[in-house]
Amino acid sequence: MTTWFQPFPLNSGDSSAWLNLLPENSYRVVSPSLVPAPVASALLAKCDSVLLVRSGSKNEEFVVANLYRKDHGKIDQMPFGTAFISGSGSAAVLTHHGDWLDRTASGSKNPPTYGSLSNTGSGIYEQCFATLVLPTKESGHIEELDPKTNVFAFHRVIEEIRNQRK
Repeated sequence: MTTWFQPFPLNSGDSSAWLNLLPENSYRVVSPSLVPAPVASALLAKCDSVLLVRSGSKNEEFVVANLYRKDHGKIDQMPFGTAFISGSGSAAVLTHHGDWLDRTASGSKNPPTYGSLSNTGSGIYEQCFATLVLPTKESGHIEELDPKTNVFAFHRVIEEIRNQRK
């Protein structure tokens, strides 16, 4: 299938909700319940976890929420990307059928060990995880993000947001 991007409107108040999720130039694995509007709660209910990635500068911030969604016994990456650009507003897209390497992986009932997440009782381990695509650490600097399929997803979404803003 061909990758397609669904544009989403962002309200002026959405930027702080997204930017407060994690520091600049970092990543973090979170429960789907922490993902702010406009991502639909029905979509988030199908997700095991969400990888947040943030990069940018004071004038141009990007946050991508890479949703790990169950799809026919596999885990599919479905990134939702946001851009907050000083002086020119915000933009967002939801990615369907991404075209980067290792976008879909077999599921596993053995999630990575994220101590602080598993001790919070947040319930993100109730479903099937894709251990092949989740980062080995719960959070860190963006340059440490591994496996690289997550980096591919981030760059693909940011590229599309920039193309739509031209």
